[in-house]
Formats: sequence, structure tokens, C-alpha cells
Amino acid sequence: MKLIQEVTSKANCVIKEMHSNLTVAEVEKLPRYNPISYFAIKNGRRKMEDRHVVIHDLNTLYGMNYDQPHAYYGVFDGHAGIDAAVYSAAHLHQYMIQNPQYEMNPEAALKHAFHITDTNFVKKASKEVRT
Repeated sequence: MKLIQEVTSKANCVIKEMHSNLTVAEVEKLPRYNPISYFAIKNGRRKMEDRHVVIHDLNTLYGMNYDQPHAYYGVFDGHAGIDAAVYSAAHLHQYMIQNPQYEMNPEAALKHAFHITDTNFVKKASKEVRT
């Protein structure tokens, strides 16, 4: 969780610096995204265990060259534990775009990414339980 917060903080700093150094013409050429909003509410539990991910443009994040931005939005339910939600939020999109089927069959790539994410999380969790 600390890593996600650090990365988000650093990304925000880079974006602010980039915008302060760009000219108006350069800013106008940047891609435009539809506005989004999200809301989370913690019910009876002590902590919020769900996680969400909003990536407006996978192209820029991963250096892909698609004509249109590929957005990614994910909501991960903690189900009485935060570990699986955090792991999935951090890895699912990466496994999806690494799949060779991503360009031609994104649905199959996403299904495979769910399988890989689940398999890798179970391996990681079983190692942590043993130690």
C-alpha cells in the first residue's frame, strides 16, 4: 500500500512539473479524457479494504502506439482482507497488456490476466503463510 501511495505521489509531482513547463500550445495538444468520478464508502469495517484503479491512457503509461487512448478502470473488493485487492489493483492491467492477444482480442487477454493474477497471488500468499 505504501508503494502505491509513493508512486501516485511521485506521478502527481511529475505531472505538475510537466504542466508548469509546457506552453499553452503544447498543453492543447495533450490528449483529452472524459471526466470520471468515483466514490467509496466504508461500511461496518474498521478500514476500507476495497481498491480501485483509474488509468486514462495505457498507451502513455506503457509506451504503446495505438491511435486512441486505451483506458482502464478497475474495482477490487477486499472481502474481509486487503491483500488480494491491492495485488490485483497493482498487477491485473499489466498482465492484460502483456498478453500477445491484447490488441486483437482484449476480452481473451483480460480473462487470461485474471487467471495469471489469481495464480500469482495464490503462490505469493502461500509463501507468506509458510514463513
